[in-house]
Formats: sequence, structure tokens, C-alpha cells
Amino acid sequence: MAFPLLRKRRLELGLTLEALAEDTGVSVSQLSRFESGKREPRFAELARIADRLGVAVADITGGDHRTVRVVGLVG
Repeated sequence: MAFPLLRKRRLELGLTLEALAEDTGVSVSQLSRFESGKREPRFAELARIADRLGVAVADITGGDHRTVRVVGLVG
């Protein structure tokens, strides 16, 4: 899954991949892979990127929500 909204927002803010990488601790090559859809980010990476871009994680993912089944006691 590509994250075109990530690229769009990054460019709206005038950020290069290098600047975003420095601000988030995610490498330039990883950010490029996220934007092109060659790799999906872990949630922690996505959260740092969204925070730096000033958007919610759902804004970057296009509202892609996944259901996770929980088994056992939750408390």
C-alpha cells in the first residue's frame, strides 16, 4: 500500500525526504519506500511521521483501518 498523502503533505510543508528523516529518525530510503508503497511502516514510525507533519495517522493512511482480533483477558 502506497502512502501518497504522506508525500503530498510533506511537499505542502516544503520538507525534503532528508529533512523529514532527520526530524523523525526514519531513514530517507525507508521514507521513500513508504511513499512508493514498497514497504509499510510500523505504527511507531507512522506515528512519528504523522506528528511531524501535523496530521493524524489516519490522514496519512487514507483512513485504512484494520481489524485485529483480541483473544484472552483484556483488563
